[in-house]
Amino acid sequence: MKRDVHKIETVQLRFTKRLNGLYNLLYSCRLTCLGLDSLYCKRVKSDLIMCYKVLHNMDSIDCNALFQRSQVSHTRGSSMKHHVSSRRDGHFFANRVVNIWNSLPDHTVAFHSVACFKLKLSKFHFNE
Repeated sequence: MKRDVHKIETVQLRFTKRLNGLYNLLYSCRLTCLGLDSLYCKRVKSDLIMCYKVLHNMDSIDCNALFQRSQVSHTRGSSMKHHVSSRRDGHFFANRVVNIWNSLPDHTVAFHSVACFKLKLSKFHFNE
């Protein structure tokens, strides 16, 4: 699956290189100039938004079927730590998102609306 994402990313890489005045810039600089995220970063942000909706019961998916709330009271990062119920498939949504979710600070995950969460999340840049 990682190879497929890389192939699609190369399409965006070539396209941005053809834009006027951006040919000599690095890919990351072109994305910054255009206000774009890499495809990997977009996927992570989409996963985190979906995770937020699931954990806050804003979706019809049962949170307990995907995640188990951490019993540890003293945690680094978010106080809303979760563990994956099943680790069968490494590409499964919960497996992809749980470590990134747990690394987010409290002031990011504690919002009461999706719009506020998205706004805070837009300031993050996730790298592979």
